Amino acid sequence: MSKYDCLYEIKDPEPLMKDVFEKGFNFLKTIKLTDKKYFNPVDNTAEFEIKEFTNKTDLAESILQLLPKDSDNDIDEKIFTNKGLWSWLALVFIKQIYLDQNGKVKGEFFRFFPADPSQRAYSRHLIRTPVWLKNKFGEKSDYLLLSPLDKSPEIVESVLSQQDHWNKTWVSFARKIYFDENRGILKRGTGGKGPGSPRRLNAFSDQFSITYDLSVMTEDNLFKLLPDEFSDFIISS
Repeated sequence: MSKYDCLYEIKDPEPLMKDVFEKGFNFLKTIKLTDKKYFNPVDNTAEFEIKEFTNKTDLAESILQLLPKDSDNDIDEKIFTNKGLWSWLALVFIKQIYLDQNGKVKGEFFRFFPADPSQRAYSRHLIRTPVWLKNKFGEKSDYLLLSPLDKSPEIVESVLSQQDHWNKTWVSFARKIYFDENRGILKRGTGGKGPGSPRRLNAFSDQFSITYDLSVMTEDNLFKLLPDEFSDFIISS
């Protein structure tokens, strides 16, 4: 089936997702993704047709159009904690995003099954995370959506490692450090582990969050706190 009348959620997502994760696509082929035994329709979601996506931005924008909205035309953040919905979407896109050549799910479980907001793995889900980023941060999240659909680069987890970082100031701050505006790509060294890398930014934020409330600081304040090891990235801005 390539077209659905709405989005669905898995009634009891974790056991089913573990079965698919461990047994692969041959197991999933025995299940219809609208079977009332396993799935419920999600209220107020739009008709949905599967298509091939070439990048995470297109994927996110397409799914955002399907999600239920409130009276102000905003998407309720609670939808992103609906594990049944994001698990179902992972099953819908399993061939396009998740499977290896042997029909098995690639990578770790939390890329496939959504973690709780309190877990460090929250940002690893390959479908929920791009949609959440696009909804919450708009164009400021573009640098976190550059990787292929089946990849979850370290910069995403580093920038979003703690809930204090889930604000537009922090995401924009990290963007100015690591994104080359002129070329539309991440700066050289962003994917590494050396001085000034996103992994080091994560360590820096852990240290300074003991003294400062990073969620309410301005970008200027944050830049003033950065140690010298980030200077090469900032100079190349």
